[in-house]
Amino acid sequence: MALREPKVEMKYVFCFGDYLRMHFVPKNAHYAMNKYGMNQSNPMWDLAIRRQENTVQEDGVYRVMCVRHPLDRLVSTWAFFCKSHSDKLVDETKMADCGYYRGMSFEEFCEIYEEMYECNMHTVPQVFFTGGHYIHHLFPLEKLNEAWAELSDLFGKDLVHPKIAEVGHQSKRGPWQGYYSPKMQTSLLGLLQDDLDLYEEAVNASN
Repeated sequence: MALREPKVEMKYVFCFGDYLRMHFVPKNAHYAMNKYGMNQSNPMWDLAIRRQENTVQEDGVYRVMCVRHPLDRLVSTWAFFCKSHSDKLVDETKMADCGYYRGMSFEEFCEIYEEMYECNMHTVPQVFFTGGHYIHHLFPLEKLNEAWAELSDLFGKDLVHPKIAEVGHQSKRGPWQGYYSPKMQTSLLGLLQDDLDLYEEAVNASN
C-alpha cells in the first residue's frame, strides 16, 4: 500500500557541527536525545548549530536515526494524544484536526489512523523521517544505550546520555502486543510495512 505524503511541514533533521545529522522521530525518544544528549547548551557541542536540512550540503555528513517498532510507536502516540493529563503536552485544536480527542479508545484511534496519519508529525510513518537519505547509523529504540556509546566513541566526545530509563516508558502501559487483536495487527502492518522493514533493518544492524 502506497503511503500518502505528509500534510505537515517535516522539520526533523538537526545539524550538530559540520558533520553530524540527527533525524529525530517523534515518540522515539527524540526529545530526550535532543534535550539531554545533543542540545546547543551541551558544552561538548560548542560548535553545534541547529538549522533545517535545506540549508546544509549533503557531502561529508553522518546521519543517525532511532526507529521503533511501528505498532509500539502507535500505542505511544495514542497515549500521548488521548490519555495525556497535561493540556500543555497536546494542542487539542491540532488533535481535533486529526480526528483525535481526549479519552478516545485505542480501537477508535486505530480505526481512523489510516485516514489521518499524514496530518501530524507524531503519526507520520517513520520512513518519511529519513528524507530519502541513506542513514549511516540506524538503531532501534531498545538499543539506545548501546548506540549512544558507539556515537561517543565515533566522534571522540563523551556525550551526555539521554535521561530516559531502559525504555521504561513502555512498562507503564505494558507490552504493545496486548493492545492489538490479530485483525488490527494485520491491517495496520499492511499500511506500515515500510516502517516495519526499517525497524527490522535497524535491529539487524545493531546485532
